[in-house]
Amino acid sequence: KLPVEDASTPIVARGLTLARKGVNTNLPPVLQDLCLTLNKGEIVGIAGSSGSGKSTLLKCALGLIPDYQGSLTLLGAEARDIDKVSLSQALVYAQQEPFVLTGTIRDNLLATNNNTSQPTQDEEDELLLALQRASLQPTDFADWE
Repeated sequence: KLPVEDASTPIVARGLTLARKGVNTNLPPVLQDLCLTLNKGEIVGIAGSSGSGKSTLLKCALGLIPDYQGSLTLLGAEARDIDKVSLSQALVYAQQEPFVLTGTIRDNLLATNNNTSQPTQDEEDELLLALQRASLQPTDFADWE
């Protein structure tokens, strides 16, 4: 499970800095000394030009880029130290570029299933409920199974 040490401040960045890698190492860091507090219930938009660090900030928070400087905490735990399985069960990130796993649409929607075997009936029921909430049915997809 995701450790919840301080749920009143879900996301806190202090001095968050991430240097560029590869061919652009002579440019300034993509994130430099960022300080940010996002409280429970806040809706925040992060805007900026291409390459300004919007997606990079989110990837750091999701533990996809762990080699940042400074501190970035989620619910009181350092983002780079949170167990990735627990994090993937608590958060969802849709990248700008679409990513689809091999298999059927059903397989993709059940991708967070930790079982290596078939999903449980509860997982199947939860998936069907999510489809209903989106006004969809499994029969809407040609490659459901």
